[in-house]
Amino acid sequence: MKIERNYLTASEIKEIVNAMLEKDTEYDRQIVKYGGVAQILGLVEMKEGMDCSDAYDELVKSGIDLDAQITNLFLIDRIVREELGVAKTVGAILSGVIEQADEALKSIDPKAMLVELNNIKNGKTE
Repeated sequence: MKIERNYLTASEIKEIVNAMLEKDTEYDRQIVKYGGVAQILGLVEMKEGMDCSDAYDELVKSGIDLDAQITNLFLIDRIVREELGVAKTVGAILSGVIEQADEALKSIDPKAMLVELNNIKNGKTE
């Protein structure tokens, strides 16, 4: 089977990256990448009920090496790696902030706060 073009467009890369980011494991992301590229480039005939895993299997059987033949395929992994890195960093920061806020809230005595606010309202300050 001959590849008609040796590149992916920006929108095709975006489509594959978004599909990969929905997956939890690197294994699933790679199946989506190769299966998705095979579908987009028409390298496999998608029959009813087929998914990226089936497309990947068909691609492998055909002997086509997408890494060697698609000039910008490497961009997909680079973008996904960056996106996942940003997501992990933001997640870690938010987790820390939530932990600190939780600890701060645990240290607040609501009854004492109400008494203090009531005193301020009534003009009583210590």
